[in-house]
Amino acid sequence: MNNKTWVSYGNYTEYFNPYPLKFSGLSNYDENLNSWFNIGKDSIPELAVNLNNISINPFNNDNVFISSFEGGL
Repeated sequence: MNNKTWVSYGNYTEYFNPYPLKFSGLSNYDENLNSWFNIGKDSIPELAVNLNNISINPFNNDNVFISSFEGGL
């Protein structure tokens, strides 16, 4: 991997209830730089809330995919 950790702040219950909706951004920690990079909610489409799953392309670690439980990216 590329020594980066991605964090999203959305969630849902065991019954797949996404409420209350979370309008949050994303965070990325880079171990090489020893610093956090934050993507604020203003940089994400308004309907993309409860960002809850992060997938990294195994062939290109700079390709990161984030899913939304309510709305889309």
